[in-house]
Formats: sequence, structure tokens, C-alpha cells
Amino acid sequence: MVTNGDDMLSTRFTTLVGCTIPMQPAGMGGASPPELAAAVSYAGAFGMVSTARAGGSDPDSVAALIEWTRALKAQLEHVVAKQRLIADAVRSLRLCDVLS
Repeated sequence: MVTNGDDMLSTRFTTLVGCTIPMQPAGMGGASPPELAAAVSYAGAFGMVSTARAGGSDPDSVAALIEWTRALKAQLEHVVAKQRLIADAVRSLRLCDVLS
């Protein structure tokens, strides 16, 4: 186990699956929906979607769950990017108030 410059752990697991946090929640039926997998993945861990649900064994349903998870993760990234832009704008306005 090695830590990199960001104080994140680099393990064989993180290298294998391409995540930054060595955590993988178990797929537990309805308790592991795409929303949870997207949030876990966005946070840097390895998110899992459970297929132990109605229609989960059908390849088309599994593909739909994966696409749904990807879309949710993209939405999270978009929201966080917007929040960062707003925070930067607020900081800039505060700096202008201080300087004027």
C-alpha cells in the first residue's frame, strides 16, 4: 500500500479497477440502485449496481442499469462543476468588495 501526493491510498485494488478510494460496497439487491453506485463512484470508490432485482438477469435490463448509472454520475459531475463556478464567482465578488 502506497499513498500518493493527494493522501489517497494506492493499492492493487485501486490500480486494478481504476478508483482512488479502496472501497467497494456489495451489490445487495434493491439496496444497491444506480443512484448509490453513481454517488459512490463519483466519490472515488468502486460503485456497484445490483442485478438481483426483477429483470436483472436480462442482458438488456443490465445494460439499461449501467447506462442509467453513467447518466447519473454525469449529472453529479455537472452539478458539482456548477457549484464550483458559483463558489468562485462569490469569492471574486467578495474580493472586489474588500478591494473597493
